[in-house]
Amino acid sequence: MAILNRKIRPIEQISMFLSWFGDQGVKYYDVHIRKPAVPGADYQSGLWIWLCHNERVSATDVLKRLLPWLRYENANGSDIYFRPHGEMDHRIVFLDDVSLINALKVANKYTACVVETSRGNTQVWPATDRPLNKHARKNVQQSLSKRGYSDPGSVSGDHLGRLCGFSSMKHGTWVNLTGATTVVPYTPDIFNIAMDISPQESRHPGQKPGMIRSERTKSSLDRWGACASKRMGICDTSFSGREWGWIMGMLKAGMNVDEITNKLIEASDKRGKKHADRYARNTIRKACKELRISNP
Repeated sequence: MAILNRKIRPIEQISMFLSWFGDQGVKYYDVHIRKPAVPGADYQSGLWIWLCHNERVSATDVLKRLLPWLRYENANGSDIYFRPHGEMDHRIVFLDDVSLINALKVANKYTACVVETSRGNTQVWPATDRPLNKHARKNVQQSLSKRGYSDPGSVSGDHLGRLCGFSSMKHGTWVNLTGATTVVPYTPDIFNIAMDISPQESRHPGQKPGMIRSERTKSSLDRWGACASKRMGICDTSFSGREWGWIMGMLKAGMNVDEITNKLIEASDKRGKKHADRYARNTIRKACKELRISNP
């Protein structure tokens, strides 16, 4: 699938759109509707309500069960919104309010889907090289927004975009699928992302991200930050305290649990920790529980 140079029917747009997401490993979606409480309500000042009961639905559900209803609502003044299911890990991040020129640059360089929401303005869905939870997706989106891509106000990690093949009440224009490419996935800077989400309160006054006050020998995990465990108002600079901080940073960055476990086993074994394997797995389990992340 490539950049489109012609207009296609709405049903074909929606089908191609969902097919692209499916090719990136997305299985479930959320479809929300923003509906005027009173017909003809002003978009900015009028009263609008959200219908959010169609979450974790499949592409088949969207195309066969929901499509007639979505068309009816859109024809009667409602806006149609979409996202990969917000509570699941997946490889797609969302960029809002991207100029068409920049959107095409992204899609020509990386695997991405581009939807034109108004003349010359788009929403872009780049695919990353690994599944990310919504906390990590938020940080990737924040990082990209700082580089001039995406609206800084649309970086929640589970943000809704517009579903193509429908009209936009905000702009009075059609929302069109502009292109969907399969070039190479975008590789986020996981190191910087992890540092961005390290608990701020865990650092000493004046301590920069990644600095370690303790003079103990550093392990291979030091790149993930340090001193990220705080107890009774005191930053815990012990090995276990620092390792807890590294683990939390890597989990929030969306790294694979098994990969994190192996890193912790290796680091704790090198420093002479007894029963390193058991220690690592117990620590990972506690961290996953605190972050409400499934631990396979």
